[in-house]
Amino acid sequence: MIRVSKIIRKRIFTRVAMVQEVGLSLKEIYRIYRQYDVIYDFISIFINEHSLHNKEKNMNKQNLQIFSVLLIFFFTVSYAAAHCEIPCGIYDDEMRIKMISEHIKTIEKSMAQIKKLTSNKSIDYNQLTRWVMNKERHADELQKIVTQYFMTQRIKPDSKNYSQKLISLHKILLFAMKCKQTTDLSHASVLKSLLKEFQGLYFEVKR
Repeated sequence: MIRVSKIIRKRIFTRVAMVQEVGLSLKEIYRIYRQYDVIYDFISIFINEHSLHNKEKNMNKQNLQIFSVLLIFFFTVSYAAAHCEIPCGIYDDEMRIKMISEHIKTIEKSMAQIKKLTSNKSIDYNQLTRWVMNKERHADELQKIVTQYFMTQRIKPDSKNYSQKLISLHKILLFAMKCKQTTDLSHASVLKSLLKEFQGLYFEVKR
């Protein structure tokens, strides 16, 4: 039976909190895990800690595999709990607005970089592809916040300015799509204006 020490649990919970705080999707979390070997890092922590209490200082392969599976399952469950539609009542509207704003800025920068790279005589297709993918990903994340967070969980049919809020959010979705399709910086500018408009409508009742 694998017994995880208090030190390991503390380190794991700290990193889970960091991941959940920024509201990343499961797909994005998995991408980060693979890129930065976070899962391997957790396993290494476990091995090192376990070795302190193991006279032979050796963990068999089967236990390591079991721990790896449990760790992946742990994060999957943590993600589901953090972004539930129970509802859990844990919301941070201001943070979501800031996240959308950051996505727009990243999209804008991606567009500028794509334009710059394609204007060169010798095109760096590796960097060009990365910026295109980056633009696409941030537009997707923006749309997810709008649909899954605001439209699904936060905008109530009986709320003030209900129709105007939906119209504003729908426009945001449309221009996020346009940002995927083109490198027209005016679309990002429109997104900024629409976000400001929605922000005024949404927080009006809360003032």
